[in-house]
Amino acid sequence: DITCNSFHNGSYTYYNRNKELISAGFDSYTATEQMKKMAGFTDYSAKGERNLDTEMIKVCADKMFPVDQRFYTYITTITMHGQYTYRNNLAKYYNEMAQYGITSMKGDSFDAFNHNNFYYYCACVMEFDRALGEIMYQLNNRHINDDLSQPTLAENTIVCLFGDHNTYY
Repeated sequence: DITCNSFHNGSYTYYNRNKELISAGFDSYTATEQMKKMAGFTDYSAKGERNLDTEMIKVCADKMFPVDQRFYTYITTITMHGQYTYRNNLAKYYNEMAQYGITSMKGDSFDAFNHNNFYYYCACVMEFDRALGEIMYQLNNRHINDDLSQPTLAENTIVCLFGDHNTYY
């Protein structure tokens, strides 16, 4: 009675995910190719950038966090998965950091490279933090069977985070 679904805002067939995840027991696998057909999702990968985790959570929330059955939802985020250079879709985070005097460094020096790598990484962290906030928002505002007298999903859900690789900041 548990639905098991996997979500990844990257490519559907990369590493044969479309086949491997189903063979591993997931009921469904949703990736960029399916999400870009949903209202509110922008395929930034088509523009050479990573897709935004917040958009993935918002457009897939009904399937990620069903109120009418128990669920196991496996979400693979991609915003923080590298590409620590300027990205148009993270401009709002650069603007937020600029309010505190935090900006990129000009020049080709090693110091500028290290500074900017960390600066752009921080913008990715801010986006992931907002995505995690969206997950918690969804869980705190959905009630079992859409019945407001029932507990929220957050009261009956375990959220587990883990990372795989990349930057060591």
